[in-house]
Amino acid sequence: MTQWVERLAGVSHREACERAKTFGIRTDAEIKRYEGQLSRTRVSSPPPKQNAPGFTLELTDHEIDQIAIAYFHELEKGVQSSGGYT
Repeated sequence: MTQWVERLAGVSHREACERAKTFGIRTDAEIKRYEGQLSRTRVSSPPPKQNAPGFTLELTDHEIDQIAIAYFHELEKGVQSSGGYT
């Protein structure tokens, strides 16, 4: 994230208006440059790995968390049923 700020204290109204125009042009150009970088990154990213022929597994972070919680919960139940950690 970037924040653009230009201080205009002590300048005339006319000069402030001119500087505001050039400031807008500069920031628009920089935004377009970043958007171009972002679109090139999206295009050049590798395709997702195939888990099996014709099958791609894509999970959200929440789904991954839920799988991990379920795994460790089952692991803990196994430990408890065998007498605990002692």
